[in-house]
Amino acid sequence: MNLEPEFQRARQALLSTGRRGYQSIIQFSQIALSQGQLIVNCLTEDDADALMQTFGEDLHRIVQQQLPQIATIEIQAEGKTIYPPHPPGCLFWA
Repeated sequence: MNLEPEFQRARQALLSTGRRGYQSIIQFSQIALSQGQLIVNCLTEDDADALMQTFGEDLHRIVQQQLPQIATIEIQAEGKTIYPPHPPGCLFWA
């Protein structure tokens, strides 16, 4: 469940910086916050892959610097988990 001020702050932080492609993906994705977890639900699986593989450093840097309350990040596409919850800064996992 999103708490409106916290959600708005998180959305603004996620859109505040980052490369143009990153910002486009975030802008058109659904963002949810729940108990310290950030869920980014992308429009397509290709967007989810691009977010993590090409723009993952942007996302993780922004979360670490501006959203310290976030403990994990999950990347979805069309509501399906593509990249399971992982801590900010963890860009590579098996």
